[in-house]
Amino acid sequence: MTTKGKEASRPSWMTDGQGYPGRTFPTRILKTDPEESITFTEASSSQHAGPSREPLRRAKVEVSSAVTREALQLASEAVRASHIVSFPTETVYGLGANALSATAASRIFAAKGRPADNPLIVHVSDLEMLDQLLPTGYEPNRVYKALIKRFWPGALTLLMPVQAEEAAGPTRRGVPALVRCNLKTLGVRMPSHPLARALIATCQVPLAAPSANTSGRPSPTRAEHVYRDMTRIDSTTSDVGGEVQGRLPYILDGGPCELGVESTVVDGVTAKGELRVLRPGGISVEAMEEALEEEGLLAVGEGMGADEAVRVRVYGRDMARDKHEEANPTTPGMKYRHYSPDAQVILLVPFRPDQANGVNPAAGPTKEQARGTTALALGESMAQNAPAMPLKEAVTAHVERVYREGLGGQRRPRVGLMSMDNSPLTRSLEDPQLHRFSLGSVDDRHATAAKRLFDGLRRLDEAEGCDLIFVEAMPDDLGLGLAVMNRLAKAASGTALVEV
Repeated sequence: MTTKGKEASRPSWMTDGQGYPGRTFPTRILKTDPEESITFTEASSSQHAGPSREPLRRAKVEVSSAVTREALQLASEAVRASHIVSFPTETVYGLGANALSATAASRIFAAKGRPADNPLIVHVSDLEMLDQLLPTGYEPNRVYKALIKRFWPGALTLLMPVQAEEAAGPTRRGVPALVRCNLKTLGVRMPSHPLARALIATCQVPLAAPSANTSGRPSPTRAEHVYRDMTRIDSTTSDVGGEVQGRLPYILDGGPCELGVESTVVDGVTAKGELRVLRPGGISVEAMEEALEEEGLLAVGEGMGADEAVRVRVYGRDMARDKHEEANPTTPGMKYRHYSPDAQVILLVPFRPDQANGVNPAAGPTKEQARGTTALALGESMAQNAPAMPLKEAVTAHVERVYREGLGGQRRPRVGLMSMDNSPLTRSLEDPQLHRFSLGSVDDRHATAAKRLFDGLRRLDEAEGCDLIFVEAMPDDLGLGLAVMNRLAKAASGTALVEV
């Protein structure tokens, strides 16, 4: 097809020049077949022939499914025209645009209603694309190289020095100030989801991509979540010629996300001897410590470890919260309330009153252990002063408050419960009036809870019409429990220590 023919076949919105945020599109969900149809191989001549080893220096993508190829082509054309599209990652669905274009990136902020001081994470398909984002001559430290080797492609974002747009040269395009919120660092990751990576490789530009929800809502883990948020423009969804109008043209449907919580964000460049976990996520702290220990890069005692060895410290747990840091965030999730459905969310932190001396840990946490879990959500001072009460008394109090204050006594509230299977809390709240959503078992190190968290909040809020959702807290020192509790702390409007 000639260039003129291609232009004629493009949708009119592709080049109509209409501005954001007021403009809309006929929003389409593009079906794909990503399971067996996408493969990546090494295309760099610098590597010896043989099996490709991740992360690839220069990724070559092959797509065997015609349906998937067409969907990727449509989405990449929209990106190259400076529009935004949604795509699945292994963590949550992203809302992507050309990271090297301020015009394109501004449309992410407009579509989400995202505050302008909340920086974006940039996604790359291979190491050559990463190099283009970094200052000339910059070499990642040994800690970063070990983490890249173990976890890329995957759910790990690294805070790195950035090639600023104003310092870019003739062979490098810098990252606009809007994407990084005028910071000198940038969060970068290489996603492992084949559709995400194939889209980036097809676009041939890195993609700036936050989660594809409207700001403050639970992150989307299914294409229909994105569709609901991005077509919910106002109180009446626009419908033109039978097509639903939304804030973006295309949503690539890759099925439910594998992990269900966003990437872990780490900072290994700000403080010597420290790897700071700024946002817990899909890669656990234990997994990172294990990878660093294998490379002799984990500081396990005073003066122990290699010269570049680090201690892993979690913001808000091992490091005190910093008001200045939160007012000027270096990564998403530090400043604003997130992940909240329309229903009120109450975090229930269970403890066993007969465990005053901690003589039987298997029976449940003590009151003091429960306060430690609560400290992550409320902060240390509030956690110490948080009242403790019997479970059913606490539940009844919150239900009555919503009945009187939220619903004006007009009807009884619909109540949801998200909890672990067969936990003492779940057994104590067996009530046919409750809309229960399972968070799985603690036996899988909270992987199921992470995968189901946002889906559960949305399902109880949107499908079940709940006015109040209780969520069971879980230990933050096991697997993805820290990531789950981080999200719940931001979603909850209240927390209660409850005897079970």
